[in-house]
Amino acid sequence: MSPVPPRRFVRAMQLVRLSLPLVLVPACASALDLSVVLCGRNDGHAADVTGDFVTRLRNTLLSLLLGFCQRSDRIQTEVVLVEWRPPNTTARLRGLVREWVDIELVQRAREFNCELSRFPPVRLITVTDEEADAALQAVGQPPRRGMLEWHCKSIGLRRSAGDMLLAINADDMFSPALFDFLAHARHLRRDTFFLAQTSHFSFRARPDLGPDRAPFYAIYEELLQAAGASAEQEKYELVGQGRPPVEFSQRHDLCRAPERFWESAHGSQEPFWQRYDADAGLRVNESDTPGTMPHNFYDLYVGDFMLASRVAWHRVNGAPMLMQSIAIDHLVSCRFAQSIRQVVLVAPCFVLHQSHPRSMTLRKGRVDKTPEWYGQWERCRDPLRRFRSEHGVLRRQWGFSKARFPEARFEVSTLAGVGGAATLRVLDSLPPAPVRPS
Repeated sequence: MSPVPPRRFVRAMQLVRLSLPLVLVPACASALDLSVVLCGRNDGHAADVTGDFVTRLRNTLLSLLLGFCQRSDRIQTEVVLVEWRPPNTTARLRGLVREWVDIELVQRAREFNCELSRFPPVRLITVTDEEADAALQAVGQPPRRGMLEWHCKSIGLRRSAGDMLLAINADDMFSPALFDFLAHARHLRRDTFFLAQTSHFSFRARPDLGPDRAPFYAIYEELLQAAGASAEQEKYELVGQGRPPVEFSQRHDLCRAPERFWESAHGSQEPFWQRYDADAGLRVNESDTPGTMPHNFYDLYVGDFMLASRVAWHRVNGAPMLMQSIAIDHLVSCRFAQSIRQVVLVAPCFVLHQSHPRSMTLRKGRVDKTPEWYGQWERCRDPLRRFRSEHGVLRRQWGFSKARFPEARFEVSTLAGVGGAATLRVLDSLPPAPVRPS
């Protein structure tokens, strides 16, 4: 009898719809259903009365841990946080993450409706200035200070253990329905990449509560109740704009019908998806006029939520390795759309983006004030073609596959014999470089 092939190999082979050469990603010993990847650093970015980057990252991280803990009976998850070029003048994320988890989760362990041992692990990968310079030079790029957001995300994506990989921004939180959808990650079709509606809101502290302020989970639940109605209204506004992927998703309530995406229902659902492709499928080679956005391309805040299989991310070599942080999200969608289906989830599945001062203004003196990819929709027809700055760059080493960066792993567990008391463990390591796909 032939041995049963590994689950990830089976899922890779199910991507027969893809036209690009197949890349098999070796399975990890502890394969997970989903990895959520985000990045940033403690640099006071986009500060206002509601806080700064670190304030928003705290909200995002705690909401991820709470949401996935409550659904841990259905999904195995990890959160991968990449700290890119941390400043020497501010606290490192390692100490901050430990403080947040301890205060809001460990010390409030008896208040939750899930066991703390079920909280997903948090992996913090730190890339110092010296390590970033060396990594860039190793793939044929010049050192560049500042934030390279997709270089940073790619580090996390390349080192993730999940079968499905979700790239988000560090100021995003998910609605309960979106968490419920993600709980089906192990069943989702691998010939689809998923985007989600984004709703903006201000997450303001409640000074009236002083030191005895409500715990994070209570504030989060309150916010979700307030944001739900607004997201529903925004959904119908999107439908009114004539966006077929949004209209189809809303009409068939895809958010609450994850079984339509199950690999096991592939045959029975094929007529449904053929109808979707005809009515709302993304057509990268078609547009109203030359140089304009392709038909059915979803262009709103796509960087807030990009979910695809591990194999699909590797097959497109991740994001383009441009020396800029703006206008790359759309090109990642174009890369996926060359071979797999775009689906947009809408309310009640939505992302809550924590509003902050605009940070992507092309101000004078900004290194990427004239980006290579900006409004050039013709690029969407051939998204894997090299950009000028990528000539000579080793793109198959996206995410700096040969580099080794220090990593800290945060785990919450309960101690036997101490009344089930919760404890936080932090494990430091210098893992081996990621295995390169064949």
